[in-house]
Amino acid sequence: MTNLLECYICNRKDDIGIIIKEQYICRECEKQITDALPGEEHYEEYKEKIKEILF
Repeated sequence: MTNLLECYICNRKDDIGIIIKEQYICRECEKQITDALPGEEHYEEYKEKIKEILF
């Protein structure tokens, strides 16, 4: 049985993603973050969540 982690961005639980400073980000959110462009709908939300993790 694998340990499921809760994504810091979307709260989804799975075990395929990345961990940044002890915060888990699922693969889907990781892709959305890296593909987001300034001015797009969720760009600011992602930016703020990453700031919360880093600072």
